[in-house]
Amino acid sequence: MDRMASLGVLSSGIAHEIRNPLAGIKAMAQTLEEELEGNTTHIEYVERILRQVNRMDNLLKAFFSYAKPKRPDPSAVHVKKIIMEVMPLFERKMRDENITVRQHYDNDLYKIYVDINQIEQVFINLMINAFDAIGRDGTVTIRAENAKYPQPLIDRRNRVPNIFSNRYIQITISDSGSGIPAEIREKIFNPFFTTKSNGTGLGLAIVYQIIKEHGGQIEVKSWPDKGSEFTILLPAAMEEVDFIE
Repeated sequence: MDRMASLGVLSSGIAHEIRNPLAGIKAMAQTLEEELEGNTTHIEYVERILRQVNRMDNLLKAFFSYAKPKRPDPSAVHVKKIIMEVMPLFERKMRDENITVRQHYDNDLYKIYVDINQIEQVFINLMINAFDAIGRDGTVTIRAENAKYPQPLIDRRNRVPNIFSNRYIQITISDSGSGIPAEIREKIFNPFFTTKSNGTGLGLAIVYQIIKEHGGQIEVKSWPDKGSEFTILLPAAMEEVDFIE
């Protein structure tokens, strides 16, 4: 049994052994919260319990996404459409933290053949990473363009049909943050590796896994005090070029 299959079996056990009791703790804490309404001293402790329960639940959800990934359900779509679906999630953060997002797209972009929900998750995770790296007062730049390679980088057509083996869309997401130290750059896609006090260490691992499953690749470059740049290559869909609006 390979490593991912073992993780899948393990996650099923965790679902029963941890999530069910966790749901019970949350339900009892919520009931107690209602009964203690007005008692500011004790209700603060209950609220802390609920925050930690929610944190554990989010950690388990992230673990399940990594350990038991869903097979892609792909369709042909423009990458711009996916990104535009994601952007409203960050409007308040952009406003509150004074962060500008710039977008640049080739007019003749190929479509990509991907699971839209999974690729949305990729962009959400990378945008969260970029915003965290900046903190306040900075810029995130998203650029998408066609890229051709004489030889396929990763030929996964047996897993993901209807894609070209040498036509790719290149998407870069760069930020003006603090950069990633060289000594940890090679570890950032490893599961459970994180430098954040409240991080799960699975966000970028899930990104890496999804991109590989779609026959693509992801790389990162970073410069101290200047920011980081994530570059994604995704195979183009095997159909006529459809100009984006």
